[in-house]
Amino acid sequence: MCKQNMNAMKKNAFLYSFILASLLTCLYTKAFAQITYSYAMDSPSFIIFYQDVSKYEVMDESYLTLTYNYSFANYQGDTTLSGKDLMCLQIGKKYSKFYSENLNRLDSTCTELAKKTMQQFPLADDSRQGYEIYCDLKAKKMTVTNRLPYSHKVYEYTEPVPQISWSLSDGTRTVLGYECHKATAHLFGRDYIAWYTNDIPVNAGPWKFSGLPGAILEVYDTEGEFRFECVGVSQNRKAIVRYDWKYTDMGKEKWLDFKKNMYDNAGKFVKSTGEHVLVRDNSERGFSPISEEWKAYYNPIEK
Repeated sequence: MCKQNMNAMKKNAFLYSFILASLLTCLYTKAFAQITYSYAMDSPSFIIFYQDVSKYEVMDESYLTLTYNYSFANYQGDTTLSGKDLMCLQIGKKYSKFYSENLNRLDSTCTELAKKTMQQFPLADDSRQGYEIYCDLKAKKMTVTNRLPYSHKVYEYTEPVPQISWSLSDGTRTVLGYECHKATAHLFGRDYIAWYTNDIPVNAGPWKFSGLPGAILEVYDTEGEFRFECVGVSQNRKAIVRYDWKYTDMGKEKWLDFKKNMYDNAGKFVKSTGEHVLVRDNSERGFSPISEEWKAYYNPIEK
């Protein structure tokens, strides 16, 4: 992929919100209030719809919250890790929860706006992570939920908390003002380097990482494709909630196969959702339906 195309792709991620806001159309009939939406963008992309967050179950209360900048490769050869999201880890006495803070904020905003308008508010940036991880600290099990693009469907699976064989190493570095120690491990097909601090004595870290003597403040894979870096530590108490969405159970292996197929056949998947997705081109109309041949870039953190 040439440098010009890569720069255009990165620019598109920031343009989606403006493109969708100006080109989103709403057609409805008074009799049935049926609404049809069209989504237009510069290049094919997965979009996650907002979910209603007004109804939920309180599972626990966090006594510690760690916020991470999550960076990841967004296309083949992306050494700058242009994919960005802000992730939040809530830690309570019984449960922990890891989720996209950016996506949660959009959900909250759109839930309020939906009370005042018929407009639907899709997510305009495909860098947002559509999963949440709930960890039952006593049972040592985690439930992972996954939101489908162009859909309100949410699939979930449950698995044991990974038993990671960490190797503690010499060397220290400072992350967010905390002295951190080095550890290495292999997890789900990748080799990782982690930096943890004894100053925050909790067995926790971002995503599915845990098992060190202190909080993991930074962790990245040795291939340079994924990185979590802590940018905030808070002791403000906040409810750990599970939203009242329609969840469908799907085993982990089945989900991973489903997700790979979704990316490998991205164009066909989008068409199967029934959504009207247009891509800007040089035709007379200026837009054409998303190609069924479109294959999205797929580089899962779990190989």
